Amino acid sequence: MSNMLADSQLLTWLIEQQLYICLIMIALVFFEKKSLPSLGAKLSYSLWLILPVGIILNNLPLGFVAIENNEITRYLVGIQSPKFSQTELNYLPLVWGLGALVIFFIGFFSKQQQQITSSLYPAAAQNLPVQLPDRLRLYRSDIVSSPLLLGVYSPKLVLPTHYQKRYSQDQLTMILEHEIYHFKRKDNLCNSLAIIFLSLFWFNPLIWLGYFSYRRVQEISCDSAVLKSKTKSQCIEYGKALLICAEQTSAKLCAYTHYGEKNTMFQRINNLKQNKSTKPLAQLAAIALTTSLLTGVAVAHQDESHGFKQEKVSPIMRIEPKYPKHAIEEETEGAVVLVYDITPAGLVENVSVVTSQPKGIFDRQAKIALRQWQYDKTEHGAERLLVQLDFAMSKDSEIAQNLLERIKVTR
Repeated sequence: MSNMLADSQLLTWLIEQQLYICLIMIALVFFEKKSLPSLGAKLSYSLWLILPVGIILNNLPLGFVAIENNEITRYLVGIQSPKFSQTELNYLPLVWGLGALVIFFIGFFSKQQQQITSSLYPAAAQNLPVQLPDRLRLYRSDIVSSPLLLGVYSPKLVLPTHYQKRYSQDQLTMILEHEIYHFKRKDNLCNSLAIIFLSLFWFNPLIWLGYFSYRRVQEISCDSAVLKSKTKSQCIEYGKALLICAEQTSAKLCAYTHYGEKNTMFQRINNLKQNKSTKPLAQLAAIALTTSLLTGVAVAHQDESHGFKQEKVSPIMRIEPKYPKHAIEEETEGAVVLVYDITPAGLVENVSVVTSQPKGIFDRQAKIALRQWQYDKTEHGAERLLVQLDFAMSKDSEIAQNLLERIKVTR
């Protein structure tokens, strides 16, 4: 039950982020489709940072606000009380969890990736036209049709077995520079985080649109870095290399960087043909817009703490205490008054007994049950709330009706 409740809270949080995420996805995809040549590939790729930064700003803690409550919430605990109350189980967290698990395993442990890993064999890097970084090892594979960078902690540059026959010396040089740029920029780590993000938000179609847009911009930004100082003839050779790679590639959901599926290849080639210079004014406008957006998110989030109104809180899930066996045998009735805090996540903490009658009979079971209660998620939480749990043999018990007046509540 606690796992399902945690999933439910996570799902609630994911849904709360949708408005911000959708707006950002629409803006970033628009930049890729309409403004990429003007902004430049490097800036267009950097703009994707506003997604994680904005989510962090949108979830900064507002501080723990004390909600003083002079009222005592009172619940009756009976011998045959139901275990759960004030809650309804639903299967949305289960559906979301299964979907997230499937996407996660496809992204990191797909059959294709396992086949590639098992087909690798080391290759000598001495004959390459460029020098590889110290931590980057060269491998070959019979089932790889285009170059790719595999792994996060131990990155491997994988080339097709007969790569010498597929590419000219200039083409191979630029392809290797492309993959080395991926390595230096730690794109495989970024792609792993993107897969995790996609797993969490898989139910939103815009997330999928944004994911593939992000991967395209990632590749185009690498192209731009490689061709920055190249001649026109070298750019043409690089375009030919892309066409060679496009012949046998397909779209795959994966955490490693690969030379790209066919649609990405054609878009990259088209970007090479356009060869438009960036526009500084457009870049400044995009940076200003991004800064304004992030500032607005942070300010709006913090402003939520103003104008807060105290409201009576009630649990969405209430665990009934167990009636102690020895109390049932002795037909003992009583009550426990407890004080506790609620975190912004809706969890109960800092539970302590204010007073109880009889002393020590029902305290332990009352505290165990209260610690498991769940409340709606709030921005502020609450503290110093009081609850009285009446332990009565029946609803008509005289002690259940009159015990509240007989207990002096202290703080």
